[in-house]
Amino acid sequence: GGGEVFHFRDEYVPIMRLHRAFACADAVTDIEQGIVVVVADAGRRVGLLVDDLLGQPQAVVKSLEAHYQRVQGISGATILCDGSVALIVDVSGVVRLGQRRKAA
Repeated sequence: GGGEVFHFRDEYVPIMRLHRAFACADAVTDIEQGIVVVVADAGRRVGLLVDDLLGQPQAVVKSLEAHYQRVQGISGATILCDGSVALIVDVSGVVRLGQRRKAA
């Protein structure tokens, strides 16, 4: 499709840059400085370019739609032990959002 890909376990996987999908100004944009996290969406692998991995805490996820409004690419939020809010990425929604922004 003309987008970026990388070689991962004998296949080429498309890269989705989360900073573009969510229009983040202060994000890591250089793929050499970031981390590519491989996730599956409807049986298809996608590499998400992220700034950093903060761990794998167990969390209670609350719906944003029920308490705020629907946010494309985000499935919910949780409050971390330090009181900060972490958003939970909806992989299918992010892929759709990235495809729409690429087409625009």
